[in-house]
Amino acid sequence: MRVIHEMKFVARLASGADEWSCPTCGRRVTLRRLPEPELTVLDPGDESAVHVGVIEPDARAA
Repeated sequence: MRVIHEMKFVARLASGADEWSCPTCGRRVTLRRLPEPELTVLDPGDESAVHVGVIEPDARAA
């Protein structure tokens, strides 16, 4: 069974993409949503782990 890490929302970038970070292994990505979705890995962290995004209350208001 693979380990699951929770990615935390960091910020909305000027490009409109969202930056996400994993506090467990340091994985960092940017994610641009529709209509032109794109995932960019900034730091791979633990590539054997399954990463899931978690948005905490009021995180997008920041």
